[in-house]
Amino acid sequence: MIHVTANIEVQPGKEEDLVAAMAAVVGPTRAEEGCLEYHLHRSPEVSTRFLMIERWASPEALAAHLQTPHIKALFAQAPQIVAAPVAISSWIRVEI
Repeated sequence: MIHVTANIEVQPGKEEDLVAAMAAVVGPTRAEEGCLEYHLHRSPEVSTRFLMIERWASPEALAAHLQTPHIKALFAQAPQIVAAPVAISSWIRVEI
């Protein structure tokens, strides 16, 4: 299993554009094989700060997700919405 976080800072006034863009990909992504969790979060302190939390069954499922048309379309929209490069991190749980 692999966890992914994406820290997203949007341009002021573009917050709802991001929400709309993400709404278009949530359904198709959650239907993908291997998608276990896919949720967008918004900072209660800073309205332009968002966090995407994803959980995938395998690195292969995540790799396939990144090749889907809906994600490619989202990435194409990003330059008009984000204020800085999206900081994406992958994580594997340490069993202790």
